[in-house]
Amino acid sequence: MTEEERNTLVEYRLKRAKETLVEAKDMISMKHWHGAANRLYYVCFYALVIVDGDDEYKDFIHRWNIATDKYKTIMAQREGRNAAKK
Repeated sequence: MTEEERNTLVEYRLKRAKETLVEAKDMISMKHWHGAANRLYYVCFYALVIVDGDDEYKDFIHRWNIATDKYKTIMAQREGRNAAKK
């Protein structure tokens, strides 16, 4: 990635972080706490991508997918145990 391309990407991510922060503030004013927490998570996420770059982003997505699959497996196992108890 060229320096110009990286600068363009950083500008885009920073813009998204600022827009998302505005969304979070709007949700807080409406007392939508879960939505606000979600938006604040993404503000941090966009900032992380700016600091660490796209390689860190890809690693994060990979770890997120592993965690999500693990969660789904655990929930399926719990549902199976609960169904067997009935």
